[in-house]
Amino acid sequence: MAGFWTRLNFQSVIWKTFLSRSAALSLLACLALCCPILIGQLCFQSFDAYAHNDDFLYARCTQILIDEGRYQHVSQHGQLAASVASHCLWGALVCLPTGFSYDQLHLAVGLAATLGVVAIYLAARELGGSHRIALLSAMAMLVGPFYYGMSFTFMTDVTAASMASIAVFGYARGVVRDSMAWLIVGSIGASLAMWSRQTHLCVIAVPTIALIGDAWHRRRFRRAAFGLLASCALPLLSFLVFELGWLVPGDDARVGIVDVETRDLAWLKQTIVFVYAGGLLTGLAALPLLPLLVARVCRPAENVALRKAQSWATGLVGLLWAGVFAVTGLRTYITQATGYILYNAHLGPILLADQDDPGRWSDIGGVSWPPWIWQIVTALSIISLALLAGLAATSIGRLIRRPHESGAVDAVLRRDWFIAGLIGCMLAASAALLAMVEMVYDRYWMLLYPMLFPWIGSQRIFPAVPPVRTVRGVTAAVAAMILLMFTMSFVFVHDFLAWNDARHDQVRVWLDQGLAARDFDAGNGINGWLRSAEDVATHGRPGDDTPFWRGLAQHALAIGPRPGWEVEKTISWRSWAAAGKQCTLYVLNKRGP
Repeated sequence: MAGFWTRLNFQSVIWKTFLSRSAALSLLACLALCCPILIGQLCFQSFDAYAHNDDFLYARCTQILIDEGRYQHVSQHGQLAASVASHCLWGALVCLPTGFSYDQLHLAVGLAATLGVVAIYLAARELGGSHRIALLSAMAMLVGPFYYGMSFTFMTDVTAASMASIAVFGYARGVVRDSMAWLIVGSIGASLAMWSRQTHLCVIAVPTIALIGDAWHRRRFRRAAFGLLASCALPLLSFLVFELGWLVPGDDARVGIVDVETRDLAWLKQTIVFVYAGGLLTGLAALPLLPLLVARVCRPAENVALRKAQSWATGLVGLLWAGVFAVTGLRTYITQATGYILYNAHLGPILLADQDDPGRWSDIGGVSWPPWIWQIVTALSIISLALLAGLAATSIGRLIRRPHESGAVDAVLRRDWFIAGLIGCMLAASAALLAMVEMVYDRYWMLLYPMLFPWIGSQRIFPAVPPVRTVRGVTAAVAAMILLMFTMSFVFVHDFLAWNDARHDQVRVWLDQGLAARDFDAGNGINGWLRSAEDVATHGRPGDDTPFWRGLAQHALAIGPRPGWEVEKTISWRSWAAAGKQCTLYVLNKRGP
């Protein structure tokens, strides 16, 4: 029997009959990328999906779209009219078969997350990356705490990153294959990303840099002009429609709302802190790929100049970030420098009844890891960031050197220019965030993911004929790092969902007792969801000018006692991050009239 299967060569028959070997490997890679989200969806079925943070803003819009067939923008605190149309439309499409529910909305984001990393894998392959490196890079993006954690909410971050990733794939194929059709596909992805988060419009910088660079090299300016038109016209038109309020009504100053009002010495100091924090977060994002980055640095130098550029960039960035970390006595570890989602091992912000105590915004009641764990993560993230800087210097240096090589192939040059576009876009997007946004929270840096991971995935890590043991060893090390990162993210998501489930159980108790939404304060997300059913304008009104109408509450949920309130009871839930510890939520009643 064994001889029969050997003679049949079953695997070869499948490939030759249905798929080429490369296509079969790509299909297997895409199936593998579906697994992390699927595992989470199956393992966390016991937790119901509920509103969290700003979820209700987009969920109410989606519900109205499904039930009434019209787009109704829900204003964010009566102030910011965000461009969430594509995010809500995607949620509505996923809800259509079964009807509106938060379970379906969370599934929509999970599907978007999976599509996004598949696009990352395909983009890396288009840029010359091997199946192995492209898959590892896409998987590293998927299992990171921001991307994976936000996949179990209805926040816009993952949807926007996914659409931007699809845009990068379309642009990559369009530039490398000199295809106008694929550039248009990329422009559609960029437009959809902009209609989820305005900041993601910056993805059009990638093909812009690539096409202008290629035109400069080949002196094909007319072709490049048409390429720029195909790449940028639709996203820019979409941005114009948004700014003029033709689709999303609301405030006139859309971009101006997030712009910094004053740029003084205090702003400069804060910007320096954000630069340090953003560097740590970038290093953390690429941390599972650290063995790959080390292997790339250990490759024999292509030439002395590139080796020097790589060494200088790696050393300079590593010295700057490690210097700050050391001078501050290792206190500026990653959750202290950026702590908004990662702080206390949670996907915050929570903003319960403790809103007046910023120290509790990201706390879920005793769930924390010892500082030494985060200090180790921070040190490794700094190494990762430094190696990324060296890789960027090598990529740019190779691009400068390549046109002077004899026999340089146009497709290879276009790939090099596209990689330069990815690097340039990351720098431009970072500068825009730092210059424009008042508070650069850690999840905002997900804007860089659609550029960062295709770039890493496109790299030739090993020599042309690498030692088999080296390849297997590095691959095993990366797989282990990815598994560790996935475990961390998985634990965080469990605690977030368990905590959210506990507080929603108490809300159901209050509602069963006949209390109205105005009578209790269960947190911004829950109160906003319940009260937006009464009025889609979520700002305060006469008699109660607090956000989400919480000023009249006589009952509250909190993570600790509050002055002027008495503890009615406590609610317990089990935390995985705290090694199975029973954590506490307080149910409070207001004293006096």
